[in-house]
Amino acid sequence: MRWRNNWLGLPYGDQGLLIHRRFYSRLGGYKALPLMEDVEIVRRIGMARFALFDVRAVTSPARYQQAGYLVRIVRNFICLSLFFLRLPPRWIAKLYG
Repeated sequence: MRWRNNWLGLPYGDQGLLIHRRFYSRLGGYKALPLMEDVEIVRRIGMARFALFDVRAVTSPARYQQAGYLVRIVRNFICLSLFFLRLPPRWIAKLYG
């Protein structure tokens, strides 16, 4: 995750996006997508506007534990790739499970 954030500028929403209310409003908020809404808003914000904090964000590892870490990482990469290829998020959501 650190590599993806540092090199690709793609933090996910569960990693803690801190967005000022006025800036969030100017962006138009999150789009109503079934999946990848966090990636979509991060792309609109742009990597140049990000400041990465070296703090710990605690989230649930349940999906990784259930599917297996490697399977979940590969699935996330495939979903992200399909999103960048502009496949509809509703299709990607079916794969994401």
